[in-house]
Amino acid sequence: MDKGKLLNYLKWILSSLTVGAGIGTIWGGCAALPYVLILLGIFGIAVSVLSEYKFEKLKDISYDFKNTKIVWGLWNTGTEVMNKGLAESETIQRVLLPQPSVGNKAVVIHSQIGNQRTPKEEVDDIKRLKRIIGKKVRYLSKPFTYTLTFFDKKPEGNRPCSKKAWLLIQIHEPVSANKRHSIIIKNKGKTKESFEAFIKLYERLWDESEEGEPSV
Repeated sequence: MDKGKLLNYLKWILSSLTVGAGIGTIWGGCAALPYVLILLGIFGIAVSVLSEYKFEKLKDISYDFKNTKIVWGLWNTGTEVMNKGLAESETIQRVLLPQPSVGNKAVVIHSQIGNQRTPKEEVDDIKRLKRIIGKKVRYLSKPFTYTLTFFDKKPEGNRPCSKKAWLLIQIHEPVSANKRHSIIIKNKGKTKESFEAFIKLYERLWDESEEGEPSV
């Protein structure tokens, strides 16, 4: 059994036993001890619930950049990365962006989602990120409404594929204009098949992408 799951089960069991012991002691007529036991049990259950909620979904992407040695990105514009001062990070090894053209469907689609920017503003940010990162950027002409960011603390060569690797997926949905739904495949060791499928998708897109200067 996975160590994380085993520890979680133990927390639930011990917390429940503590609450049970407290209730049992009340029936036995003891004054203070049962309430202490019940409070400890409730605290343990609360911790278990909160840990299951996966707060890493709400984590600032800056945290992930600081705790990795390699980053691969498929981004709409890279605006978030630039605004947080992360674009010059030496960990960034590959970035896929939409071809910076106001006629590119990927640019048009993203400009209509959430913050409702103009295609020109989108293009300006794509070009700005290209100037910062340089040769590590390639362009896609296909439209997409999601982003992928791979991280790895112990990369094998230049590839984020060790057991310490994780992936952040952000899906932009036009039907929920101001919401961005984040999904994390946190650890390759626990979600190997899904993680490797996304790695293969990224590498295929990278091979199909275009190099060189932006064409408007």
